[in-house]
Amino acid sequence: MFPRRISTVCASSFLSLQRPALNLTMAPTPVALSTSAAAALGISSDQSAFKEGSAVISIPKSDAAFLNPVQEFNRDLSVLAIRTWAERRDREKREKFEQAISKRKERSANGRGKRRKIAHTATSNASDAASLDNASSTSAKRADLSASASSTAAATAAGDVSTASTSSHAHIDSSHRPFTFNIFEALSATGLRSIRYAREIPNLKSVHANDLSPTAVQAIWKNVALNFPANRDIKQWAPELDRGEPEKDDAEASSTAEAAAAAARSASSSEAASAQFASNGAANGAGHPAIHPKCKIHVTEQDAIEILYTSRAKDKQYSVIDLDPYGSASMFIDGAVQAVADGGLLCVTCTDLVVLAGNAYPERAYSLYGGTTTRNDFVHEVALRLVLGLIATTAGRYGRAITPLLSLSIDFYLRVFVSVHTRPVDVKMLASTMGTVQTCPDCGNWDANAFGRNKAEGRADLIKYQAGTSHTVGTNCQECDSRFHVAGPMWLGPLHTPSFAEEMLEVLERAPVRFRTAPRIRGMVGMASKELSSPFFFIPPKISSYFHTTNIPLTAVVSCLLNAGYEVSRSHAQPASIKTNASPTVVRDLWRQWVKEKSPINEKNVHENSPARRLLAKECATTFELDKDHPQTRQVLGLDQDGKKNAGVKYQLNPLPNWGPGKAARPESKKDRKRAAAAAAAAAASSESNGTGGGRANVSGLAASAGVDASAQGDVQANNQAASMDEDELRNS
Repeated sequence: MFPRRISTVCASSFLSLQRPALNLTMAPTPVALSTSAAAALGISSDQSAFKEGSAVISIPKSDAAFLNPVQEFNRDLSVLAIRTWAERRDREKREKFEQAISKRKERSANGRGKRRKIAHTATSNASDAASLDNASSTSAKRADLSASASSTAAATAAGDVSTASTSSHAHIDSSHRPFTFNIFEALSATGLRSIRYAREIPNLKSVHANDLSPTAVQAIWKNVALNFPANRDIKQWAPELDRGEPEKDDAEASSTAEAAAAAARSASSSEAASAQFASNGAANGAGHPAIHPKCKIHVTEQDAIEILYTSRAKDKQYSVIDLDPYGSASMFIDGAVQAVADGGLLCVTCTDLVVLAGNAYPERAYSLYGGTTTRNDFVHEVALRLVLGLIATTAGRYGRAITPLLSLSIDFYLRVFVSVHTRPVDVKMLASTMGTVQTCPDCGNWDANAFGRNKAEGRADLIKYQAGTSHTVGTNCQECDSRFHVAGPMWLGPLHTPSFAEEMLEVLERAPVRFRTAPRIRGMVGMASKELSSPFFFIPPKISSYFHTTNIPLTAVVSCLLNAGYEVSRSHAQPASIKTNASPTVVRDLWRQWVKEKSPINEKNVHENSPARRLLAKECATTFELDKDHPQTRQVLGLDQDGKKNAGVKYQLNPLPNWGPGKAARPESKKDRKRAAAAAAAAAASSESNGTGGGRANVSGLAASAGVDASAQGDVQANNQAASMDEDELRNS
């Protein structure tokens, strides 16, 4: 994997990069419960207990079913994204409902209602069959019947047949049913994510928590029972999500501990709790702890792919499908795009950035995601586009199209939120949003070629779909004459829906204290909401290295491009990165002019056949105003008038060395059990000799015992220096 870095930094300078004045705060460490709180919850000494959000969970100290604490940001982000998506769906449903009511009222007022026509026809037939002597009484009955039919139709249109008045807006609101939905978490591991969904997302019907590992399923049952005890009033754990209050250390865990302890004391003598547990579903099975019958979480131990393929019927589809596997999610995509409901939400995580964001395994990237990778400066954005391309092409086979709502490259993984809808017209646009990219490994130049073109003819709704045209760039880079490499196919459309990102921030601000990663959400999602839809960013210090010249300040780069009439934004994926709709050639013209006017170099020190010599030899086709500031520069860079960064953590420091994904879950072997027993005995002996009996859990020790995947590790110090250099440049500018 290509680490997010500009240059390396020695380990001794790591602490010096953590300046309190900068917005480079560390990721929050997990809140480990104290020994007394864990004991009150009935958690054994061979397990560790943690509190995250509104959930309290326990996990075995072995890594069979592991909790990755560093992904708290992932879980906070998922809760916010699903809540925002649900509010959008509810708003759309309400608008359609009110439009239907308005049309029915209009038809009824104009005498064109369907029920009125039927009633009028029936009355006319009855009057023809009646005798002339009863003509007057028949006319009266006809009028009464017509009035009755009209009032009934109006009442029915409002959703309440017993109430004929439908003129008030309040009655329409009371008749509207809020949008409710279900969630499928295919790989639940500890159940933490599902528990948070059930406790923190309103209007949720159910959560299906599944895992194939028996050890993980046992952990899910324990944690669900820990948060939803059988004999506890369901209202006690229902959160008031729209009113955030500052959290106190272990306050919620203590209240949960008291309720859980009371449940444990009464469970042995109460047969009513057992009856409630049995009524919660036969699938709970024997040996599982009692769970409240109204708990929204349904736990299964099955193959996730099998569940997805058996849920393709409309009455079995899920509104939200969350895929968070260890490694690649590619094997789940085909079933997921079929099992998600029309307009539903796909939440996908991939942690195999060694494949997606590198150039060492292009054959593996192609077999998993249908596209290859190359060596370039924007590998993390390429990773996002490869995953979106896989989802889009897979959905297109079934007449479904996608809309990326939010796509983020985060630390050692990526997370995308995609809306899937059944709309054949949009599927026709797929060819124009997919294509290949030619990249130059020596100067960072690139050229994208879409597979299709869309051309409007005459009316705006009449679109002609054509094959894409090849750009005449040749086999060599037009900037440095190096050999082009081909990446893709991949998604070339927008990565985000800006309005969705803005709504996420609005939902966050209603109760920001409920999310410990709120500063980073503000920074990263805020950048995504302003990020240009143009593909690929560039890193100014990297461009400077290609020209063998000094760095151009970020403020100068942004001002020059804005003054030249181009759009500019930051990219969330990399510190010190810039996105623009200017072509790579225009960007390199800026550096040529910089070298010529501001920072001349001795070409004798540049090798004659090097890419740098060829970059410098090319004439500038665009002229820039190097000394003129643009009024929107600080806004683009996220700075206020004093040069300080706005609220939010945009590029976060890594909290620990070797920080990354834990080892894949695997069955416990005899050797593991012996090792665990020996470690427990040694810990007990050490505790007795030191006279200590517990205390708070050692979070760093837990992370170390869980292990890390060395192949997926970036350079921690380099990442921190890259973020620090970005901040230093902004401050110095």
